[in-house]
Amino acid sequence: MISLGGLCALLLGGCAGGRHNAQNGPERDLAADRQKAMALFARAQDSQRSKHFARAEEQYREGLGYDKNISGAWNNYGIVLLEQGKYMDAVPAFGRAADLSPRDPTPYENMGLLYHRAGYAQEALDAYVRSLERDPNWLPSLRGATVCAK
Repeated sequence: MISLGGLCALLLGGCAGGRHNAQNGPERDLAADRQKAMALFARAQDSQRSKHFARAEEQYREGLGYDKNISGAWNNYGIVLLEQGKYMDAVPAFGRAADLSPRDPTPYENMGLLYHRAGYAQEALDAYVRSLERDPNWLPSLRGATVCAK
């Protein structure tokens, strides 16, 4: 028969090896993760500028694995997906960027462009309107909304 002290030692023994976070498993070094993410995002931007969209997609995805809370990375990830015609994957990327940066009209502008390219004028107009709700003077969304309303 195991004593109460022995039972506690058995149950708690697995936790002695290090700190544990219920959400992420063993606690991660958030500063190191952020640094890795930013380095990957910089390389992804270089790939994107060079129109190597598949490479940029991989780099953004890997970087987002280290830090999922950078709006610009989600937005750019959506752009490289859009440029490759991966519309269904780009929509949630733009949505995440919009959630992380509630005043930035750009993610909804890009979503409007995506829907416009895909031939969904009403959805494009809706996205442009959401962009304009964030900034009523955002020229790219004003232009996009005008084109979609025709």
